[in-house]
Amino acid sequence: MDYENAVKRILRQLGVGRSYQGYEYVIYGILLVLQDKKRLEFVTKSLYPDIASKYHTSWKCVERNIRTVIDIAWREGDPGLILEICGGKSFKKPRNAQFFELMYEYMKRIYGETAVTRQDDYDYTDECLDNCICLETGRPCHRLMRLKQQIEELKQLRENDEP
Repeated sequence: MDYENAVKRILRQLGVGRSYQGYEYVIYGILLVLQDKKRLEFVTKSLYPDIASKYHTSWKCVERNIRTVIDIAWREGDPGLILEICGGKSFKKPRNAQFFELMYEYMKRIYGETAVTRQDDYDYTDECLDNCICLETGRPCHRLMRLKQQIEELKQLRENDEP
């Protein structure tokens, strides 16, 4: 699974574009959290410094620019998507660490429990995205993709069980 592109799609739906400095920081940060959830426990001591190191800046700049991205997302983003990211609960603008945790949980819900730790298990292609479009929003629907995959898995199990 190409989590980077998935996160980019989500950010675009939230109204955040590449013009914001924090855009790349958020993407990289979410990818780091997906690799190791423990980074959520040490955002200022682990996550920010790792992002800052990659982009040759200070952890304070990283923190500020991520805060800006979250502010833009909560002001201009798709309210339905924000509600979905928050697990169906109304949620005021989160702090940075909360945002990373919400995104981690959202990605886990979309791609399944094991998707976060075993990335190669769920290999959605652009073709799958084209076939899994929400009729209401016209956007790619990750729930439909997951459902489609589960149906295919059940078909294979049924074929293997038949004599």
